[in-house]
Amino acid sequence: MRVPLRLLAALALSLSCAAPALGTASAASPAAEKRVVRGTDGYLFIAQDWSVPCQYRGQSAATADRMAGFVAAVRRSGREARIVLGPDKATLRVGNLPKQVPLKACGQTEKDAVWSAVHQRLGSALVDLRKPLAGAGARWQTYYRQDTHWTPTSGTVYARSVAASFDPVVGRRLRTEPATYTRRGDLANVLGIPGEETVQGLQTVNPGVQVEERAREDQGIGMGSRHFTATPPPDDLGAVVPGKTLFIGDSFDGTVSTQVAPAFADSTFLWPDGETDATALAQRIGDFDRVVVMRVERFSSQWRPYDADVVKALAGLPKRRAL
Repeated sequence: MRVPLRLLAALALSLSCAAPALGTASAASPAAEKRVVRGTDGYLFIAQDWSVPCQYRGQSAATADRMAGFVAAVRRSGREARIVLGPDKATLRVGNLPKQVPLKACGQTEKDAVWSAVHQRLGSALVDLRKPLAGAGARWQTYYRQDTHWTPTSGTVYARSVAASFDPVVGRRLRTEPATYTRRGDLANVLGIPGEETVQGLQTVNPGVQVEERAREDQGIGMGSRHFTATPPPDDLGAVVPGKTLFIGDSFDGTVSTQVAPAFADSTFLWPDGETDATALAQRIGDFDRVVVMRVERFSSQWRPYDADVVKALAGLPKRRAL
């Protein structure tokens, strides 16, 4: 069964961006318990980690083809493109899963098929975060226990991995330093339980680079955008990925945009939705030298940038001028 894109966007938005509203559910109500999977060591998982991929079983090849079509269209315009799947918490915190999870086998089978298909179709355009996130998770908490999202520590991994895919020198020069983060968990809100969590982690440091948030804009395109600049010292202009980089993402990269910005000279994080106009999205991509599309793993099969009308609109972009 194919779930409408608009419904998927609403499901994602309901848990990632409107958590306080979910707090109206009664504590541990039967409806809430169906939406949340209780794991070990205080970890909570969203049931959609398995139920949504299961609804798309058998469509992994089509998903990879749509991503590849987007990448090809962007590259024909003279711009660079990368695709990132943000691994679900259930993918990397396997040791914290309970023994019984509804639809686990079905959902995991489809997710495994998607990973295999995108590796085959996308090649170097794919940035696979699973291995570096697993490495970071051996020492640091990379996902909040009672929230669907990764911690900013995962953002430091995301920053280095994506930057290195464009410029290995920038990827190698990025550093981290200790930081503390506090977040109210959206899954705790669903269950109606206490859920403010403080974690020790890391933040991205690009030595000598000054980062400034310039604006919050793009009203009318989904949830808008955030714009950052990262200015290197005059004698070290290669400290950042040059030009303008557009990150088209969901709430996963929304929680870590400040960790990614230090690696890029000019970065904009844009959050479209299922109703975003195809021409408007394509034209926005045309304002940049490169585009990174990030989507959380469970919703990888449906994402507005990969839709046929967006890919068609990309064909009308003027050729990018060389930096």
